Amino acid sequence: MALNPRFVTWDRTVAQSVIAAAFLLPDVVALEVLSRNESGTVGQIRATSSTGVQFTIRGETFRSRTKIPSAYFDLVSVQN
Repeated sequence: MALNPRFVTWDRTVAQSVIAAAFLLPDVVALEVLSRNESGTVGQIRATSSTGVQFTIRGETFRSRTKIPSAYFDLVSVQN
């Protein structure tokens, strides 16, 4: 198996509005990875809005909606 060097290590900044849209929320003040799959990819990720509404989606759904290169990621920080 050959690894694509573009995706071995990557860094992305995703706008708060894009993250909110991915979760169908008006805004997002917190993100939490709830589970990982056996491969290490994110299984479930939860967002919390400023009103306390929480929404959980699959990691692959988050990847697709935010256009990040992989569901293998770590959260670094949330900036408003």
